[in-house]
Amino acid sequence: MIALRVVPSAVVAVGVIAAPSAHADNQFCSSDQVCSFYSPSHAISCEIDYQRGGIPDSTYCQINTPQLAQSAHMDATGTYTICNGQSCMGNPGLGQATLPYGESVGLGPFGCRSEVNGLTCTVSSGSGFAISSSGIVKVP
Repeated sequence: MIALRVVPSAVVAVGVIAAPSAHADNQFCSSDQVCSFYSPSHAISCEIDYQRGGIPDSTYCQINTPQLAQSAHMDATGTYTICNGQSCMGNPGLGQATLPYGESVGLGPFGCRSEVNGLTCTVSSGSGFAISSSGIVKVP
């Protein structure tokens, strides 16, 4: 079974978002293989896929504002690619929940944490990206 949990205060050590564990009524994950959510501003949306039959293990986040249309697609090693422009945008999941500031969600090796200045998504090694209205940058 995949470890999965939403926690109000994830432990962050050396830039790594703590790995969440099972939570039966998780509003962010529709199954043990996919989680999707909005940032509180709804400008950023993300999807985490893990062991989801035929879909590569990954985290995908996008920011779509009048000033910026940008997305990041990260694999389980923490390697990510950035795409710029409206052609990079997807449709967020219908009815997905909002990840409140200070909370984290994770699936498999992936974890994302919501902060006032944006979202930070990493893998268990600590590699990843931060996405905000300023763009996408590497962490740590």
